[in-house]
Amino acid sequence: MTRLLVLVLIIAVFDGASSLVVKQPPVDWGGKWCGAGTCVNIAQEGNKVTGRETTFGTVGTGTVDGNSITYTWPAGSAWAGTFSGTRSGSTISWQGGGSWSLEALPHPAGDITVSVDVFPSRYKNVENLNPPTHPTRADLVAHLYQGHDPMHLFKNPRLLKFAGDLKWSNVGNNPTDACYLVNLANASFMVEAGCYVGTSTKAWSHCMQQRGPSGVVLAVDTWLGDLATWVEHVDAGSRMLTDDVLRDGRQSLYDQFMLNMQQNNVTNVVPFSATSIIGARWLATMNFVPDLAYIDTAHEEGETAIELELYWRLLKPGGILAGDDYPGWPAVKHDVDAFVARHELVLQFAPSRNTWFVVKQ
Repeated sequence: MTRLLVLVLIIAVFDGASSLVVKQPPVDWGGKWCGAGTCVNIAQEGNKVTGRETTFGTVGTGTVDGNSITYTWPAGSAWAGTFSGTRSGSTISWQGGGSWSLEALPHPAGDITVSVDVFPSRYKNVENLNPPTHPTRADLVAHLYQGHDPMHLFKNPRLLKFAGDLKWSNVGNNPTDACYLVNLANASFMVEAGCYVGTSTKAWSHCMQQRGPSGVVLAVDTWLGDLATWVEHVDAGSRMLTDDVLRDGRQSLYDQFMLNMQQNNVTNVVPFSATSIIGARWLATMNFVPDLAYIDTAHEEGETAIELELYWRLLKPGGILAGDDYPGWPAVKHDVDAFVARHELVLQFAPSRNTWFVVKQ
């Protein structure tokens, strides 16, 4: 039997158009063993080993513990019984003699292709929209809130107090980065994907106001936190006051964001409570084109890659895609580096060196 030990990986590869290919991992190891007139495909997934024959189906099972392997052939087979062996490199040696060589087996499901097309055509009520445009705040409020101002709609239903701004907000602590990028993009409409409690949003708002009264920031966030929120519970100590973010079983980040906007009389921001992917696809569906898109969302490898591709597709030449947490978050750095290489871009940094950006040519 021949087999090859391989690592289990899921690799995202963009085809340069509008799809994402998710490379399925091969089984941990596997191969085909032939003898006594029959051939058996043997594969490991996790700590379980299964042998299958085309006609008879499963013809043996086993377990793996580190490099130790135990395999049981069923009663009635030519090799009935349980056998133990050890794996070293690409070879398994069985107690009592004999060995198997290893080779990779492809995943039986094959690769998966996921569309990242941001121009859906199935929504009949928007299929005849005007050419791509910069929306005004009134446009956003009309489409998202049926004309009702979200800053007036929020009534602080949980009677919370604002717990303070995010201590480690790079843009909040370096607002010159925000103004540098707003001016470089000549922005009248921008998107911030990942807003948390609005510390950085206020900086973007201020910089947009400096350019004139018509500038608007679309703030896209679920306000439900990212993986670190739920694994490391970073929210409780992220601001000046301890905040019970799950006081009624739900995140209170949206409440904190809206309190921050209201208490600082922010009037050129429109919140959009949605995932970053929905936000990007909604913008594309509505033909709303940002001059600047700032990504500070998932911080997880693969998720960041998809977000970068989606928001990049929204931009017109001269538009700027920017983000946070490079190189501090390895997953973000990985996906940004891959994105820059894939599109043959020049990675640049705002004055503080904490905010990365690329310009669409």
